[in-house]
Amino acid sequence: MKKISLLLALVIMLGALLASCGGRSYKAYSVDPDYQSENTGSDSITFQDFDGNKITVKKGIQNIVCFSPEAALILRSIGSQKYIKAVDENTTNVIVSNNVITVDKIDEQNPEIVFIKESYNYTPKDDSVACVTIPDDMTVNDTKTLIKIIEKALESKKDSLADAIENQTNLAQAATNEYANKYPVFVDLGNFSTVGNGTYVSEIVSISGGYNVFGDREGYFEVTAEEIAEANPTFIFTSSDVSLYTRDRTLKTLDCVKENRVIKIEPYKLNYASQNIAECISTMFAAINAVQTGS
Repeated sequence: MKKISLLLALVIMLGALLASCGGRSYKAYSVDPDYQSENTGSDSITFQDFDGNKITVKKGIQNIVCFSPEAALILRSIGSQKYIKAVDENTTNVIVSNNVITVDKIDEQNPEIVFIKESYNYTPKDDSVACVTIPDDMTVNDTKTLIKIIEKALESKKDSLADAIENQTNLAQAATNEYANKYPVFVDLGNFSTVGNGTYVSEIVSISGGYNVFGDREGYFEVTAEEIAEANPTFIFTSSDVSLYTRDRTLKTLDCVKENRVIKIEPYKLNYASQNIAECISTMFAAINAVQTGS
């Protein structure tokens, strides 16, 4: 009986010691209940793609083929760029790779997962290869979906990159919803290439307090200096050099050019729908709000 009582006392003391020493370590880790319940006791991860189809991958992915600059930027931000074994030429605009391939060479890489834009129309050689097909014309919601897919598949333990987009959107809209009018905006994705309605570009312009002057069109297209001048935007956000506007004899007469409302945003932030569009919203909103409020 004494032995049992002594053992019980030791167990109680040990429990108290562990509670006092281990409490802070436990609180230091943030656990996603959904992630934990879905993956505990399993060597695989299941998530949904853009169409709601379930995709299952093995844990510990280390071989990725990436035919999407958007996906590459997200993978880099969660520290998984090292697992990208091959890319297409377009993706080299945002990351460096020694293995640039064409779509017919994808299966030769024996990838565990492929991130690829829908225009490639790729089908894996067998069911062992997971394939995430990404819309060519991304919306803000598509961007957040892609972030969550990649974070789930690569087991990212960081806070979701989608939160930055959500937070910046809420911050901007809290002010812009009160605007009586929204300013006309031209977004230049490089050498007067722009995009119409139904894309993240038009959405982030609207979130930031403006409207896309070419929002009555669809898809991606090029415009002329004369068309830009006729649209007479109050702001121009460009991934090109600002001097393109200050040197052009047609555009340099615009008020937005003369009053320094042509604002440069780095191409990897503006031209691709990744977590970086949060920074685009921040830049656009700051510029538009300053004029809107006279600050």
